[in-house]
Amino acid sequence: MKNENTKAIMYAVAAALFYAVNVPCSKMLLANVPPVYMAVFLKEGKPELKYIVPTLVLGFVAYGLSIFTYIRAQKMLGAVKTSAYYALAPFFGVFLSFILLRESLTASYLVALGVMILGIGIIAYDTLLHSHQHIHQHS
Repeated sequence: MKNENTKAIMYAVAAALFYAVNVPCSKMLLANVPPVYMAVFLKEGKPELKYIVPTLVLGFVAYGLSIFTYIRAQKMLGAVKTSAYYALAPFFGVFLSFILLRESLTASYLVALGVMILGIGIIAYDTLLHSHQHIHQHS
């Protein structure tokens, strides 16, 4: 059962990480490309293929894989614990912005990250320590 909980935790964290990829990668890929609707409205024409393919891949990872792994985790951990792990997404996003966009690291980010990691550690410990199986009957 502990292996199942570990797997579920990994799904939840992966969901947060996949979702977090969206902001920094969108900024990198689409910094100089107006949204499609705006481009059509301004009669800018269609976006070039070199922007469409990376955008579709980003959407697949940031939303498709994020939702897939989130649902898997939720089935295994439940909504409350999965949501707690998923709350790491903004921290992952900011961290990726530090790396990919060279944004500055702030003291408030580090303090907030420390508090979040402490909370996640408590939840992970509780999940792994008190492993039990829920049996649900659906009618």
